[in-house]
Amino acid sequence: MNRVLKYLLVLVVLASLSSCRLTKYVPENEYLLNKVEVKRDNKKVDVVELEELVQQQPNKSWTFLGRVSLGVYSLSGRDTSKWRNRTLRKMGEPPVIYSYPLRKSTEVQLTRKMANLGYLNAHVTSEVKTKRKRANVTYSVESGPQWTIRNFDVGITDTAIVPMLSHPKLKRLYDVKPGTPFVSALLDGNSEALTEFLRTQGYYNLVKENFYFLVDTTIGNRQVDVTLMARRLDNDTISSKNPAFIRYRIRKVSITSGLDRFDPQSVAEFKQVDSVQYRGLDIIYSKKRHFIRPSVLYANNFVRPGRYYSDCILENTCSSMNGMSAVKQVSVSFQPVDDSLNATLMISPANIYYWQIGVDGTNSAGDLGMASHISFQDRNAFNGSETFGIKLNGAFESIKANDDYGIADDIYYEYGGELSLMFPQFLFPFIPEKQRQQVGASTVFSVSLNWRDRPEYDRRFFSMDWKYKWSALRKRLNYTFDLYNINYVVTPRTSAWFDQYLEQKNSALLRESYKDQLITRSSFQVCYASILGKQAQIQGFTIQTSIDLAGTLPSLVSHFSGRETRNGSYEMFGIPFAQYAKFCFDYTKLFPIDRYNVIAAHAGFGIACPYGNSSVVPFEQQFFAGGPNSVRGWNSRTLGPGSYASQGSSDFINQTGDLKLLANLEYRLKTESILEYALFIDAGNVWNIKDYENKSDGRFYSDTFVEQFALAYGLGIRPNLGFLLIRLDAGLKMYDPSQSADRWNITHHSLKRDLAIHFAVGYPF
Repeated sequence: MNRVLKYLLVLVVLASLSSCRLTKYVPENEYLLNKVEVKRDNKKVDVVELEELVQQQPNKSWTFLGRVSLGVYSLSGRDTSKWRNRTLRKMGEPPVIYSYPLRKSTEVQLTRKMANLGYLNAHVTSEVKTKRKRANVTYSVESGPQWTIRNFDVGITDTAIVPMLSHPKLKRLYDVKPGTPFVSALLDGNSEALTEFLRTQGYYNLVKENFYFLVDTTIGNRQVDVTLMARRLDNDTISSKNPAFIRYRIRKVSITSGLDRFDPQSVAEFKQVDSVQYRGLDIIYSKKRHFIRPSVLYANNFVRPGRYYSDCILENTCSSMNGMSAVKQVSVSFQPVDDSLNATLMISPANIYYWQIGVDGTNSAGDLGMASHISFQDRNAFNGSETFGIKLNGAFESIKANDDYGIADDIYYEYGGELSLMFPQFLFPFIPEKQRQQVGASTVFSVSLNWRDRPEYDRRFFSMDWKYKWSALRKRLNYTFDLYNINYVVTPRTSAWFDQYLEQKNSALLRESYKDQLITRSSFQVCYASILGKQAQIQGFTIQTSIDLAGTLPSLVSHFSGRETRNGSYEMFGIPFAQYAKFCFDYTKLFPIDRYNVIAAHAGFGIACPYGNSSVVPFEQQFFAGGPNSVRGWNSRTLGPGSYASQGSSDFINQTGDLKLLANLEYRLKTESILEYALFIDAGNVWNIKDYENKSDGRFYSDTFVEQFALAYGLGIRPNLGFLLIRLDAGLKMYDPSQSADRWNITHHSLKRDLAIHFAVGYPF
């Protein structure tokens, strides 16, 4: 592996140093496109939008290294029968040859763009300068004055549509005030909004092109009058009424459930079928096997008889059906009949049974081991796309003898299992049917048991969970409501050495972490994304917030029962239960520079407060700093709290807090088809909101917390495969609050002490 990296590094260096050979494969009397620049005299015009219209761009350049890909290509020889030359050409990128036709085409595109921005008299010129077989192209854009709208009117007279034009969703049609810039995007947005709205009101055949704008540019003074009109068919055509302006209702709905046209066995099963009528739906099954029961199909299908056609109900149907684990694909088609639509749904089944087996090797401080798991899912457990899952896991690790710890050569075991059941709708008494059929709704029940046997202690973990999930705003807004979660942890055995270790540490937090614990909590989480899909990687923002409340129900039961222990706390099943409140908030905003460069900013806040029956927040619910998604100059759980100085790698349990503040700024650069770079700076820490033994430096004080913000900076290299982004970030400590002196460290680094390497999947925020 080291040899491969060495050869790649040498190749990159050679390619970056071979700038004099970049024109090696440029034909005679041709030029390498060396540089393209767009200049405009009007700073109000976004130059990035203009640059995107340039028809020909130079070879891509790597940060600090230049055109590495072109350099690699230039290192190849002309004899392509040789493996070396073919490989170098595949790894590299051929030269981009300057093209006069593409230059002139760009001039036309830039002129059109300026006209679309309201600069009807804009003038675009271009100039090319050549030197040493290289061509530099400069486009100059003179905007001239921007035209404005004097009057904007809606000239639609259709008697069915006119009453709808006053709907609040069409408010933007009447927000075009005199003096508004004459921008085509504004007009297009109005026609798109009107089309989108009417398609939710039954206008199945309506498209944006059915509307047009009458523009009068003869009034002078660089002003125009604009009228929004509806386009109908001519009177001498087959129909005197345009089908686009027919408002359709759903008449008949037919669902074929369980047929996969590409599966011969499925096709053979449908040679004999059953037909079921359920609440106006015609449902066709195979006579041999009923795929999904009618009530579930009805609940997840919003295309129902009697309703007006709507893009929203169609989208909700596809989203809800495809979200069911038993469904591979759903297709919906409509057949117009007069002023009605007959709808046909074809539901193809997914693989109902799913198995997964995994085996991993482990290495903890030189102690070798192995972990494995096996899981099974039935994705149509009760013929309603319910997912029943069972997972078994086990692990062992060979632990070396340690006289200081009183440990002999031994084997550490961990094993357990989990059962889960997911329903594709809300399951709760007294919820109205409309709410139970919420798009993307699901109810999840799960229970798990885990045994952990170590030389120092034995621990048992039991967990139960009951949660709901649903989405809105076309999946941009997602909710998770954890109605009730129970975690029960007991430690039936501890070794004499471990008991002594807990006493020597003299840490209340450490002792609390290894006591028997009962945590019952409810939580609510909301996540909003302004943009979905691939564009979400370069623009938009996300907000994620959550609130947890633990111990409320046991507290009510205990207070009414009057059961109280000697130390004043209440118990359930003989164990004091935890009570705390926890709140988290995260905000991420992306600022695109161009299609290759983005600045990402993130801020995070969290606070957890024990109360009532607890004096300490459980260890699993506390915050930690450091790691691939935090302050990347530190490894996970090695920063803080406050100015607390770590006592070694085994001290991570003390490096948690009740309060978290985090800020990140990252410059992301995509220079190759799959390669991305990142330069980042991180700031943050965790603090305690009260005093704990041996952790006085971790308390939050309003007059000192700013001095305890840790700072780190670094570099990331990230191959982006489209479906997967692999992240390798290297962070260096810039400001370390745990140091009593010389906290700033920018130029004199010790890589062993100050460098942290993080490997992760996906963006950090």
